[in-house]
Amino acid sequence: MRAAIWLRVSTDMQVEGDSPMHHEKRARSYAEGKDWQVIEVYRLDAVSGKSVIDHPETKRMLTDIRSGHVKALIFSKLARLARNTRELLSFSDIFQECGANLVSLGESIDTSSPAGRLYFTLIAALTQWEREEIAARVAASVPIRAKLGKPLGGAAPFGYKWQEGKLLPDENEAPVRKLIYELWISERRLKAVARILNDRGYRTRNQSLFSDTTIRRLIADQTAKGVCLANYTSTKDSKKAWQLKPQSDWVRLPCEPIISEDIWQEANSLLSPTRPRKIGRPALHLFTGIVHCECGGKMYVPAKNTKYRCWSCNNKIPSSDLEALFQNELKSFFVDEAQVSERMLAIDEQIGEKVALLSNREQELSKLQKEIDRLHDLYNSEMIDKYGFGEKYRPLSERLEALNLEIPSLQGEIDAAKITRISREEIMSGAKDLYNLWPSFDQAQKRQIIENLVSEIIVGNDEIIITLLHTTSPKGGKKATRECRCGRATEPGYACKRAPNEKCIAQYQGRLSGPFLDRIDLAIEVPAVSASDLVLPPPAEGSAEVARRVARARDRQRERYAAMGLDNIFLNAATPPNVIEEVAKPDAQGQALIRDAAEKLRLTARGFHRVLKVARTIADLDGAKDVGRIHLAEALSYRAMHERIAA
Repeated sequence: MRAAIWLRVSTDMQVEGDSPMHHEKRARSYAEGKDWQVIEVYRLDAVSGKSVIDHPETKRMLTDIRSGHVKALIFSKLARLARNTRELLSFSDIFQECGANLVSLGESIDTSSPAGRLYFTLIAALTQWEREEIAARVAASVPIRAKLGKPLGGAAPFGYKWQEGKLLPDENEAPVRKLIYELWISERRLKAVARILNDRGYRTRNQSLFSDTTIRRLIADQTAKGVCLANYTSTKDSKKAWQLKPQSDWVRLPCEPIISEDIWQEANSLLSPTRPRKIGRPALHLFTGIVHCECGGKMYVPAKNTKYRCWSCNNKIPSSDLEALFQNELKSFFVDEAQVSERMLAIDEQIGEKVALLSNREQELSKLQKEIDRLHDLYNSEMIDKYGFGEKYRPLSERLEALNLEIPSLQGEIDAAKITRISREEIMSGAKDLYNLWPSFDQAQKRQIIENLVSEIIVGNDEIIITLLHTTSPKGGKKATRECRCGRATEPGYACKRAPNEKCIAQYQGRLSGPFLDRIDLAIEVPAVSASDLVLPPPAEGSAEVARRVARARDRQRERYAAMGLDNIFLNAATPPNVIEEVAKPDAQGQALIRDAAEKLRLTARGFHRVLKVARTIADLDGAKDVGRIHLAEALSYRAMHERIAA
């Protein structure tokens, strides 16, 4: 995910321990832990948080969010984003509309995580009645204000402007609005009218080109003939789609016309009726698209029936029973204090270990700084010469630099763990109310909660497995990670009921598209663990050794790209094609190997560069400076699944 860092530190706050550099390192560490790529940094130096909405950096940030260039914004705490509550809410609305995420390290909020999204879903469900009550009071005042001729908000129609509470013709736009009717009556083609206006240099109010849709809307608008409509539309769904109110609720107010009634009638008589927009049928049942059979097929409720049915194996379950089981699952998962305490305890232990390590490193840093100060005093008092000073200072300086990098990294890891802890804690608390209020929710509210809460439901003959979004699946993953529909084709002695095992595997995996497979770098078959496997001796290299080797490989990558002047790249995965071709250029034997493999495996340009990235990473794990044939061979072996499925 492409992320950005927001830095706003007031002048009086730019002291040691709270400097912009410290905040940036902490945010980068968090992004690195989430495998996000930091592509932008927005800096507001010595800017008050009272109002930041008009600052150039704020405008640049919002432009990046709206364009999709940035999908997540990381900041130290909400007060650093803005102190104005209205601006904070405005930012939240913009990010939600654009599908972007807000990450506050201080308050442990991360809307990119399933737990964070679920928290906001629960809050939205529990505050629905309050919003509706406020909306009802506002809606009641709208027709009264309309009848009094007061503005109801929003921009004036094209050709008009609001001036001292009155709708008056705009001296610049009104002639263009009149010209539209004249051109339409003569040309009688919407696209032709739009083209003529654009060729003459006319633009809409936001300086966009005129389109046929805009021309149709302006011709049909009654304001031009002196009738201003108010209180005639409403929105009733979460997508803000508007619909017409009954004509008895419409308020018609007189205004100064731009054209005559006859011209308006003539122009609108030439308009052909628009085709009604085809609206997809909403889900009639709560778990449609979410419930699956254990054989791998989806389960649906046929017409005039009340049971979910699998068309492959005829497995059935009544919809009322499934809803009752789901409600019971909410109770057992969220309300059972023992299970909640067990989950929280595991997270607390993880946080405690990291906090203890951070405290140890901070104490070491304090002692190290005192030792460096003492060494400076000795040198200034000429008790040691410059050679002795350099010999003793060099290891202290290296350790100081390492600690200054490690401490923000640890803080980022703690921030991530705390966000998980707090998000889950809030969900557990809110879900108790959710369980109690579930019977009072309507069908649409229940469906929305299920979509944000449930990953999948698997219905078997003897058990039903409900997997929530922020928990792990009891069967170890979703169907896309299985070798066949049931996931048992490779078990010794198992015979598939649908077809021979090899044919079932080929049919199921053949459903994966080429572009999807092309984005999978590592494909490893993991067979079931047998009893004989459990008595084998432990591997020579344990998890701790592997973790240290991975950390050294990541350090090599960071140092490599820093030496190349690429400060925004830290890992091989984030390198653009031209850079990876340079740093992962294989030797002569490796070039011959990848040339042959490219033909045999039918590698695309994307696949070629992804193989180079994996090979470069394998070489970094081995501590090798260059990418050799052995590294490329291993990287290509991980893509063998692509050839098997394509065949």
